[in-house]
Amino acid sequence: MKTVLLASKSPRRQEMLRLSGLPFRAEAVDTPEQVPDGLSPAAAALHIARGKADASAQLLRDSEILLAADTVVAVGDQLLAKPADVAEGMAMLRLLSGKTHEVITGVVLRSRHARGKQSPDAGGEHEEAFFARTEVEFASLSKAFMRYYVEQFRPFDKAGGYAIQEWIGLTHILAIRGCFYNVVGLPMPMLFPKLLALGVQPR
Repeated sequence: MKTVLLASKSPRRQEMLRLSGLPFRAEAVDTPEQVPDGLSPAAAALHIARGKADASAQLLRDSEILLAADTVVAVGDQLLAKPADVAEGMAMLRLLSGKTHEVITGVVLRSRHARGKQSPDAGGEHEEAFFARTEVEFASLSKAFMRYYVEQFRPFDKAGGYAIQEWIGLTHILAIRGCFYNVVGLPMPMLFPKLLALGVQPR
């Protein structure tokens, strides 16, 4: 039976895999999340996810499927990274306030023995890459509530400066079109059957 090597330190991604029942271990190598100019949001998410997969490839065992993912937040063609401080977090929320934006998660799966497209840069490993897109509609946010959220919840490890499963999602997100779990960090309804097909089974 195959298990998952999750190339991520994200507690949210780890919790989703735990809830799915799929066996996994989490180990990641720190990688820069820089994106070349001119990439679409989906291409940017896949570029960063592939970089994470490349960095963690040496950790992969024969019995494992490597799972790397990256989630980006896009307002039009503008990508919102992780805010560095309170001021930057509030600036991001101002961009999102009263608008609909996109959340895109790029996912890369690699295996030494799985079916799929062979990646010439992965040392003979096989790779499958895909992305999921969700639209998120925000209500208008007052300056006071922006400051409250950023100071109380400190979303400095989250793309776009917010987490849908926290207070701000409960109080200010009017609608989502697409997968909720994609916004959290993994499009599990798409990912789960792909992992099953690669030989990973719930315990």
